[in-house]
Amino acid sequence: MSDRELFLLMLDQVDDEARHRLRDRYCANDPDRADRLSRLLAAHERAGRFLERPWNEFAPTLMESVSSANHCYVGPGTVLAGRYQLLRQIGRGGMGVVWIAEQNEPVSRRVAIKLIRPDLDSAATFA
Repeated sequence: MSDRELFLLMLDQVDDEARHRLRDRYCANDPDRADRLSRLLAAHERAGRFLERPWNEFAPTLMESVSSANHCYVGPGTVLAGRYQLLRQIGRGGMGVVWIAEQNEPVSRRVAIKLIRPDLDSAATFA
């Protein structure tokens, strides 16, 4: 069984004790694998259920931030919506500019963010 399969099986368990028993059973002779799975489980718990929240819960803040960013200096270090710090520009096209950013909550990870050109920043553009 792969680490991925075992991790998903662990997530299906009813509680932490059952998860740990399953990990111990499949990783008895492989402490590195047990450690890897424990770290995955801990990261999963830290992430919480942010993916289950509706987009409109945080979209207004992000859209206000992006809209104001399009009308002022945007560069490395700019923070959008209080959680995305722009690191470097990675692309530019007809619709806007794409940046690599560091998301700092609810999880820490690298993401790509496209900032739409200010003259396209309107619902009418996409209607």
